[in-house]
Amino acid sequence: MKFVNCVLFPLLFSLISGGSVAANPRPDELYGRLIKIGKQAQSSNNHETATKAFSQAVRLSPQNPHAHLLLAANFLSQGQQRRAEAYLHNQIKRPEQRANARVFMAAIAKLEHRRPFVLSSSFVLKPSSNVNNVSSQEFFDTLLGRFDIDNGADEQFGIGIELGGKVLHRTPIKDGLSIELSGAIYRAIYENNSLRYWLARLEADLKQIGPNEDWRIGIFADRKAFTDVPNSNGELFSYGIRGYLNKRLSPKYQISFNASAVQRDYLNAQTLSGPVFNFETTVRSVHARGRTSFHGLNIERRRTKLDYHQYWGIGVRAGFEYNMSQSLRFGLNGGVTIREYDADFASVNFARQDRIFKVGVSAIHKKIEIFGATPKLSCGYERQKSNIALYSKKTTECQIGWFYRF
Repeated sequence: MKFVNCVLFPLLFSLISGGSVAANPRPDELYGRLIKIGKQAQSSNNHETATKAFSQAVRLSPQNPHAHLLLAANFLSQGQQRRAEAYLHNQIKRPEQRANARVFMAAIAKLEHRRPFVLSSSFVLKPSSNVNNVSSQEFFDTLLGRFDIDNGADEQFGIGIELGGKVLHRTPIKDGLSIELSGAIYRAIYENNSLRYWLARLEADLKQIGPNEDWRIGIFADRKAFTDVPNSNGELFSYGIRGYLNKRLSPKYQISFNASAVQRDYLNAQTLSGPVFNFETTVRSVHARGRTSFHGLNIERRRTKLDYHQYWGIGVRAGFEYNMSQSLRFGLNGGVTIREYDADFASVNFARQDRIFKVGVSAIHKKIEIFGATPKLSCGYERQKSNIALYSKKTTECQIGWFYRF
């Protein structure tokens, strides 16, 4: 530490502040000195100095992958695996680093091999103006007359809490290609016992990352159990296959595709069981000063044992995010979904039609951290208008979410 205090700190300060220890040193000499300072500081567990030295070397010679790798390794030596991986992923996606993409992909593969297990936890707080999800209408008119809707137009405010934990195992096959196996469990807690549930999930995916294209394909299975209410209609076992593709079209635009086929088995409400198919595409744009925007389209198809619960759906959505300040990022989004059902609804002589309108905002403050992770606040208003009064509803819901990977 005496060498670090007496030699490394003054030298690093001189280099970073624009001074020099030799007359007009060449850039390659400065780069070599910074790398040497960083390595010596790292060997002395002085990670702050190492980070500064490697970062300055990156700025001095951004096309040289060596300093980038040393900087990521320094993050890893501090126990910041998430930061190290995120840094390497970011470098892969940068157009100016296209020639070094394979080097960074190989580094990620080595990191996954050395540390195959990733643990994560989550906490979500969910205030809602209609926590019981009841109809906004009081009556349902049928061919047999008018009937009262249970709790109709009696929305109740409530707050839910969702806790989660997940373990992920990665097996690299080759640079950029890996197999991921994961298991997760979630617990939702509400004041109303009928809304409390456990959710367990198993997933297996083949994942590819690259400078211009990422994709993933896999299978999954979920089990949702309402343990506080015996024989709940929400008891659900679902399983299916899914795929994802994200492609960079240019430095400004990228397009993504999501598709899934899911079999849902409602254990105590068999008439609702059946497959659900979904396809979604999104175009994202990057603008000046950190502003991003997106436009999306989704198509869905649901089949059930009762034909009047089957539908086709189509939706559009759009939104943007931008930096209100150096620390605060704000977002606005909205969407419309139309669902047309296959057959006349029970006790009426017409098919159900739903129109769903959504608008939401989000905010994240980079200087607010909990165990190294930043919570995100999002709020939205949803209005579902249906010609079947049972399914007309309105809800204002917020989420304060925190996700931590370690």
